Amino acid sequence: MITRLTLLFLFAWASLPVVHGQQLNHIQGDLIVHMSSEQALSDLLESAQRFQGVPTQLRVNRVLAPDSRIWLLHMDHTRIHETDFLIWMRRQPGILAAQFNHLGTYRKSPNDPNYFQQWHWKNTGQNNGKPGADLDMEEAWEITTGGLTATGDTIVVAIVDDGTDLEHPDLAANHWINHLEIPDNGQDDDGNGYVDDYFGWNINQDNDNVDNGGHGVNVEGMIGAVGNNGVGLTGVNWDIKMMTIRPSSTQEALVIEAYTYALTQRKLYNQTNGEKGAFVVAMNSSGY
Repeated sequence: MITRLTLLFLFAWASLPVVHGQQLNHIQGDLIVHMSSEQALSDLLESAQRFQGVPTQLRVNRVLAPDSRIWLLHMDHTRIHETDFLIWMRRQPGILAAQFNHLGTYRKSPNDPNYFQQWHWKNTGQNNGKPGADLDMEEAWEITTGGLTATGDTIVVAIVDDGTDLEHPDLAANHWINHLEIPDNGQDDDGNGYVDDYFGWNINQDNDNVDNGGHGVNVEGMIGAVGNNGVGLTGVNWDIKMMTIRPSSTQEALVIEAYTYALTQRKLYNQTNGEKGAFVVAMNSSGY
């Protein structure tokens, strides 16, 4: 469950500082609210239709996290002072947290030609590096290379980034697939609230179009490129399932939706004793 403290922390890490006179750091008119109940939201929408005597046109844009009661609202920023309205909103009954829908920035992989020679797994001093300054992965692989837990659960890592490469020879075998979903039939076959989420989830498009990634491909390679297969590189985990979630934007609102997808899959797994959902043990969002 996303608590108020967690919510505020999540918002803070991805946000850009407000710099007056420069490009805005949020989507104008958008407000992310964490409510105590749906009734509190209804009461808010009714009471906030006017602010300082001016119509706000406040409405629900979309639900971001149903179980956690987080919504994206939108108001007429051309007629209402956004900051004054936000300050007023935070004082209203039933609001646990409220903020603008900030824009973050993508992080880019270094363009150094030898960056991916993977000295970080095993550093023997190549490229004038310091021998032993690595993650001791060979020692770890003597214990395990991933796969299943001791109780037989398939380990899944959720990755929030710009997508993957579904046909990559070093990644294809380790992609997480929702096998209880029939692809492209327009139905929510497994009842998880997402239609046709076979390969993962694309927040912007509300489908499983997670292919043709860039930074995300590099991230998935480090987390779970198939090892000991005579192809390309190797990841930390040779045998792992990677759940691809694609916000396709730096909006915090969409990042919350991305986290909610992974949370929904893990909760469903717990509720059905592993018959549905996914055993998500970790999330990576280094693309933002």
